[in-house]
Amino acid sequence: MINVTASERGYENKTIASLFDGIAATYDSDTEKGGWRNLTVFRELLGRLSLAPGTVLDLGAGTGGSIEAMLEYAQPERVVAVDASQGMIRQLEQKFPNDAHIVSIHSDVASYLDRRDRETFDLVTAISLMHFMPDHRVVMNGVARRLNRGARFIFTYAPLILHHPTQGEAQVTMPNGVDIFHYATDDVREVVYENGLRVVDEILYTPRPSVDPATIAGMMVVERYAQAHLD
Repeated sequence: MINVTASERGYENKTIASLFDGIAATYDSDTEKGGWRNLTVFRELLGRLSLAPGTVLDLGAGTGGSIEAMLEYAQPERVVAVDASQGMIRQLEQKFPNDAHIVSIHSDVASYLDRRDRETFDLVTAISLMHFMPDHRVVMNGVARRLNRGARFIFTYAPLILHHPTQGEAQVTMPNGVDIFHYATDDVREVVYENGLRVVDEILYTPRPSVDPATIAGMMVVERYAQAHLD
């Protein structure tokens, strides 16, 4: 496991990291029992995109569920898995023991994206991450810098929906102290285009239809096609 020092733009949210440290050992079984569909929808998208990435960056990699799903459709030479929770990273490393193709990094997302190495990738994924980020522009700007021309970025987000009972406000603090951030779909698209990316696929879905049919999530696939407009 590689540790990265937080940058000035880093969001080292110890509440979130501690939360996931505490549930890491049972995270996979808990999400399966809870009926979460994020990875199911992710697989649906991967199945119709026909991707063949040589290098992959997984942001908010957790226990490696999204990497497992991706490996069903592609065989990249290098996968970099980034997560702010050491507990989740340890579970990921146990899932892929002695796999030289997968490099695990303990870091918040913004700090990793700000690293000077500037390694670029053919595919970047961020499943169940963006709703924890106070500023989605930081993520989109950082990812755009690390995408090769023609590369894809697949991510989920929690849409801001007017008059929605739980998604009608831009920021909501949960009972466990974690802040959830909602972003209007039009705003997400605007940030995509500002960074030299374009939307190539998109799905709106219910993450847990049997438990919480009112909650809506979005999964978007964007492509790097031009020089990003960066600061």
